[in-house]
Amino acid sequence: LSYSQDLNIVKYLPLKSGNIWVYSSYQYPFNINSRVKILMDSTFVYNNHLYYKARVTLSNPQGCFGYGSPYWQNAIRIDSLTGNIVLNFTNTGCGTYEITIDSLKAKYRDTLKIFCFNENWACQDTSNFQIFSSNYPSKRFRFVNFELFGTRTYVKNIGLVYFMKGQGNMYCEQTLRGCVLDGILYGDTSMVVGINELSGSIPETFSLSQN
Repeated sequence: LSYSQDLNIVKYLPLKSGNIWVYSSYQYPFNINSRVKILMDSTFVYNNHLYYKARVTLSNPQGCFGYGSPYWQNAIRIDSLTGNIVLNFTNTGCGTYEITIDSLKAKYRDTLKIFCFNENWACQDTSNFQIFSSNYPSKRFRFVNFELFGTRTYVKNIGLVYFMKGQGNMYCEQTLRGCVLDGILYGDTSMVVGINELSGSIPETFSLSQN
């Protein structure tokens, strides 16, 4: 098979201050639903590289963001030469503060070993991905290591659209529902996931007070 190299690799994860991604989150077997809002709101320089840091908001504090997605809990950058997605860790015990987790230059069946986590990620699919009523080029990565498993899918001009990681019979998955990129809205970025009835009783009185 022959492949053409995509020179616009950074578009698979458009990191820019002000960009927003909103995911629906589900944790199994606890059946916890939530929404996760990722807002790129700060930057800093480390080793002469510009990193982006996200502010994370959960609609349900019991959601599985902490367990399932350390991806957004750390500062992140893309190396424009290698296409590597690099996280900046402050305390890993791995002897380094910069860890490559994916390579957007990867072609079908290319693999990347993350030594710190002992994970081997393989580029499993490079076909088009349909989202927001359009088709975009995509790259899907997957790893399986005994009871550990995970998947990440990137879509050109959109970013990370699906994330799943688990161990044994537990997993957390996050699916992109909407985003705001360069001020343009795609999909649904609301943070309300449902309405819970607190009581079935009828109030005896009501009043209107000052705000």
